[in-house]
Amino acid sequence: MPITQISGQNIKGLTFTQDIDRLTLFIGPNGAGKSARSQALILALLGYIPGSGKQNADILDNYGDGKEMAVGAKIGDGGILFQRKYARSGETVSQGYGVGGKKKTKELFSQAMGEAGRPVAIDIGAFMALSDQKKIDAVFDLYPPEADISKIVFDIETTKSRINALTATAKSMEEAAARLTTARAAMELPTGTAAEVHFQIKDAEDKLTQARQDLKDAETEELRQKTIAEEKEKSDKAIAAAEEKGKEDARRELLKEQAEKIKADDVKAAVKTTGKVLNEMADTVVSLMAGGPAQKPDEPITFINPIAKLMGYPVDPTEGIRAILDALNGAGCSACAARLVAVRELRKYQGREAA
Repeated sequence: MPITQISGQNIKGLTFTQDIDRLTLFIGPNGAGKSARSQALILALLGYIPGSGKQNADILDNYGDGKEMAVGAKIGDGGILFQRKYARSGETVSQGYGVGGKKKTKELFSQAMGEAGRPVAIDIGAFMALSDQKKIDAVFDLYPPEADISKIVFDIETTKSRINALTATAKSMEEAAARLTTARAAMELPTGTAAEVHFQIKDAEDKLTQARQDLKDAETEELRQKTIAEEKEKSDKAIAAAEEKGKEDARRELLKEQAEKIKADDVKAAVKTTGKVLNEMADTVVSLMAGGPAQKPDEPITFINPIAKLMGYPVDPTEGIRAILDALNGAGCSACAARLVAVRELRKYQGREAA
């Protein structure tokens, strides 16, 4: 497929976009950009310039401004842009790939280049300056054997990655071996024969085994003592709780006895008081029935209900006289002296109230 355009950014101090035809001749003074255009085309197609370094850092330092650079070529009638970009970040220089303005991986870039026919470019002057072996390598790069180009390129890149990984592993192992050699040289071997050393090792192992057993026994004894202490603590708490419960039961029993005693004393006192009041009532009734002692005109007869007196409440004095009259009437003593006395006293008290 034909190449229709070359582009470059910061390559040899120039930035340009150059359309080309089937036959294109660049003419101009030194510094006009003739070699910059041809090198941009070669770099875009091959990824390096024969006779120069192939590492990204070497390419950027030799042809760019040391910071960033981009080269590209449009291939085919539709003008698909294949572009490589180089950028430095710290000590590392990375290469990015683009096809048709979209970022691609290195493998997809190579595959797309193969599908476009993988066009090639060569700088005759630079080619003639190469050694014979370099010329052979350049020709082989330009015209590889008949095969699936994209697969060959992919296999080459995969193999390179494996080689780099193996190289890094080998380097790491070499460094580890060097450290072991240094450590072995600095190691102080024990004195004595092999048998003596073996005996010392065996003795140390026996002591270690005994120490482990002693530690295990100590841990077991500690656990046993801890268990005993916990059981004793539980027992002491149970005894204290039982003693406290016994004291509480004793207090309750004492309070119960005191309550029962107080209750009995109260009952006895009540009975005694009630008996006294009843005796007073009987004496009053007998006195009234017998005519009784003379009452002062202004002094009412006092008759107290025994239950009311026991409870501490005052009662109407006529209440007792009426009770006596009711009893006499019920007994058929409507004309006896006791009834007459009671009627007289009741009338006397009622007349005093009316007055």
